[in-house]
Amino acid sequence: MKNYLVLTAMDSEFKDVISDMEFIQEKNNNFEYQIWKKRSFEKNISVTRTGVGPINAAINLSLLLEKEHFDEVILLGLGGGIDPSLCVGDVVIASSVVQHDAICSFDDREELMACGELHLSLPEEKRMPIFMSTSINLNDKYFEYLTKGGFRVHSGIVASGSEFVGSIQKKTKIAKMIPGALLVDMEACSISYIF
Repeated sequence: MKNYLVLTAMDSEFKDVISDMEFIQEKNNNFEYQIWKKRSFEKNISVTRTGVGPINAAINLSLLLEKEHFDEVILLGLGGGIDPSLCVGDVVIASSVVQHDAICSFDDREELMACGELHLSLPEEKRMPIFMSTSINLNDKYFEYLTKGGFRVHSGIVASGSEFVGSIQKKTKIAKMIPGALLVDMEACSISYIF
């Protein structure tokens, strides 16, 4: 039986996920967050709210992974469109995630660097890749399912970081720094890094 963990950042996202399905709240005295569970078609599905931002997401996911094993972790939530072809209500599935604010700055340029890894002291060919991959099989399943359900679905790069990116200027800067980025969010980088 596979174990899936669904993460949301905000209360409104969390309530939307658990409201339409028969989840049961698990009593949990050791944690300060709520976890709801459901068994469905040979799957165990757990849902929790991490709180907004990469630090909250990292802390809560790390605590959960200390106590339980999950085969897949799925982040659901809202993000800011970078690609002008996106419309409100479109779904973006991350083919990869990059931390847009892990930057090494020089007088003449800025370079993205891999989260938590050496950068300046390594030659370019020995540096860790900045893009974190996601589950191709799971992405394909959700892409097909959502497309059949009538949603406009896109697959591409999610730029993630500690900043709530609300300005068009900053979105344009991120798009130039990360060609092909579709969306910006705050939790995907830490979840991808940990899981």
